[in-house]
Amino acid sequence: MSKRRDDALALAGLALAAACVLAGLGRLPALTSDEAWIGLYALRLRAGGLFTPHEMNTYTGPLFGWCVSRVFAALGPGVRPLRLFGAAANVLAFALTALHLRRRAGSAAAAWWAVLLAGSAYSLLHARLAWDVYALQPLLLALILILLDGPPTFARALGLTAAALAGAQNHFIFLSVPASLVVLYGARAAWLGEEEASGGLRLALSALAAGAVLFLVKPRLSEAAWPSERAWALPLFFALAPLAAAAAAAGP
Repeated sequence: MSKRRDDALALAGLALAAACVLAGLGRLPALTSDEAWIGLYALRLRAGGLFTPHEMNTYTGPLFGWCVSRVFAALGPGVRPLRLFGAAANVLAFALTALHLRRRAGSAAAAWWAVLLAGSAYSLLHARLAWDVYALQPLLLALILILLDGPPTFARALGLTAAALAGAQNHFIFLSVPASLVVLYGARAAWLGEEEASGGLRLALSALAAGAVLFLVKPRLSEAAWPSERAWALPLFFALAPLAAAAAAAGP
């Protein structure tokens, strides 16, 4: 009975959070200048394809703008279509996090997560905005948390590294995720003597190493030279995840 009550509370909290994020996207809050810039950038991507490896600057990438451009292609440009992809991705991130907490820590943990989330005006407001960090990173972080839960197989390492790279190219601040995981699992392995932490450490190191290559290469790519540079840069970026995953899975 307690689990049923917790599950019902979690579902109610998630439903309320989803409604707060998805309702009235075209009206509240007022469109910010950064969101307007991303909307115009998405229109340029829709018209000219991948004309640059960057978004607003060299430490952001075109992934979120490309996703918005696909929504524009289906629904037309506007404030609601601009925010729709990110808002839906955040609702999915909320649900995945709740499911992961339920499996790892129990139904009560998932219920508390959902209730606290539904009561956080700050989190719900930012989940509505079409900003690269707020609109895509929570989903990638939820996927990484799920993929960390298990042995460092090639498939698991590939998914985790791909998610970390997607987050890092979207905004370099996401490199703090694999970096913090390296510290966490390294400390657990070295100071607490947890043998199972070595698998998580290999996964985190592989993701961080792939992100470091992206961090070193991407700022040196110019928009003017991109038509010629993409011939080697895109294969390199797509090869980083499987190469890093193979290294992580090859450990003992």
